[in-house]
Amino acid sequence: MTLAQHGESKGEELRGHDSEFMLRTLEVHGGRCLRWIMEPLAHDRRFLIDAVVQHAKALRYVTHDLRHDKDFILNIVKQAAAPLAYAPSHMCDDPDLMLAAVANDGGAFEAEQREQRQRRRAAHCRQA
Repeated sequence: MTLAQHGESKGEELRGHDSEFMLRTLEVHGGRCLRWIMEPLAHDRRFLIDAVVQHAKALRYVTHDLRHDKDFILNIVKQAAAPLAYAPSHMCDDPDLMLAAVANDGGAFEAEQREQRQRRRAAHCRQA
């Protein structure tokens, strides 16, 4: 490996740890970028809250434990209602989360819920 190649691989490795870089990447490429984040950021609650507030669909790529953590989801929904549509189904029925979502932005929450229901129906039809 040349020094230049080593530098490039180190740079790529460091970018996965840099929250500012990853948030900028999310702006350009969307929530799927969370698939490739490195370990320190994968469990950094503040970074993940910022990422999901920025891109609701990014919630799909958050660790299982955090996706099922009511306090984590509540912190997100207080800032942006739309991510609740990507939370586990039992979270969508939680009164505290619903109230926070509607208080934040009822219209956006309602639109996301409608879109999510349509996606579920389409997926169910494809399976049948």
